[in-house]
Amino acid sequence: MILRSVCCWVALVMSANMLHGADPAAPAIDANTRSFLKTYCVKCHSGSEPKADRNLQMLAPELSDDDTLQLWQDVVDQLNLGSMPPEEAKQPSDTERQKAIEKITGPLREALRMRHSTDRQTVFRRLNRYQYNRTVRQLLALEDLLADPTDLFPPDATEEGFDNIGASLVTSDFLLSGYLEAAQTFIDQAAATGAKPRPQSYHFRAPFCPTGNRHDGQDVRREYQHIRKNTSDQGGFLWIDDFEQGVPHAGYYTMRIKAAGIYREYPYDVRMVGVRKDEPLRMAIVAGSPEYGFLGERTTSDRKLAEFELPDNEPEWLEARIWLDEGFHPRLTFPNGPNRTKPLRKPLVLKYPDHFPTFIREYLVAEGPINDETLTESLTRRVSKEGATTDPNQLTTAGTSRRFNTRDGWATFFSEYNGPRVRVFEIEIEGPHYEQWPPPSHVALF
Repeated sequence: MILRSVCCWVALVMSANMLHGADPAAPAIDANTRSFLKTYCVKCHSGSEPKADRNLQMLAPELSDDDTLQLWQDVVDQLNLGSMPPEEAKQPSDTERQKAIEKITGPLREALRMRHSTDRQTVFRRLNRYQYNRTVRQLLALEDLLADPTDLFPPDATEEGFDNIGASLVTSDFLLSGYLEAAQTFIDQAAATGAKPRPQSYHFRAPFCPTGNRHDGQDVRREYQHIRKNTSDQGGFLWIDDFEQGVPHAGYYTMRIKAAGIYREYPYDVRMVGVRKDEPLRMAIVAGSPEYGFLGERTTSDRKLAEFELPDNEPEWLEARIWLDEGFHPRLTFPNGPNRTKPLRKPLVLKYPDHFPTFIREYLVAEGPINDETLTESLTRRVSKEGATTDPNQLTTAGTSRRFNTRDGWATFFSEYNGPRVRVFEIEIEGPHYEQWPPPSHVALF
């Protein structure tokens, strides 16, 4: 049904493009202005090799095509700038120049107005990408669908900042192919085949996902795992590794998370960390599909489904009813956390050395005094993998220890870092739940 409608729509658009009437007479440049060009410009801009590749000898007075419009625009631009005629050539008076500018500018403006005009008639146009997406979702009761079947459409052309101007909404064979694929995806999502899926329950305890060298030194296995970064960094997502394939059926799910905000009133300068101490820490549920990329990083499939204000220190159960497409995975993020935590390591250690004694002794200043000089020297020292060197081809910024950027190195720093975090204890997912079967999308389609 939808595919047939798409084909009918294409036929209508093509027919509409063929029904334009004859264009009204194009504006023209008057004879006096053309005489001005002949006097001051044509001598250099004519012949087989005109200056600047601008031949004005045969320049048509009627502003009826793009090339002519552009050439007259070039002429008036040079006159406005005062760069033509050149200094060594015969010069018009200021009055002549200004009059020529006005005589060219007026017809140019009128020609551009006519090109943008629809002669008071409504332009038959297609829907832009956003309108098509929203319209089909409403027709098929798929407002909650997370996937965007139009995400591979080419961008809609914009005119003066708008992407819904009829004259700019062109159609191509590539776009038509995208419409056919999107229509098929919408149909597949709307149709419900087989028996009603039975709800299932899932329960997960920490650790929920592997951390590698992003390991937080305050994680406690079988008790809790932390989110310490914002979603702009790859460490900002806490996903469930044992649930990587996502939900088995599209539908509504109840998601419960036992969590708390930790170190909201942290002991560091707020200008360094960038998180306000007078606002509650927040946690969000962002669904994504592993088909679009690694769940620990942002993908184009990401959709924020819920957000919570977290209690300080003592965990509470938080609950949300969310829609998940088949294969989508609900992940947890820290939306108002530090934008990136790792770059804080050097400034925090330099300003607050008393907060990081173990990290400093194991990875920075193994012996001797700990002061601004020794810390700065250690944090900026260039060493090779084998140790200190002066060979510029072997120098790196790895630090004073080969373990500086390893999992243990980061864990040691973060075990002493008391900046804001989200502490997650348990996660429960139950569903899918349906208010009716077949769902409204199936009823709307058939």
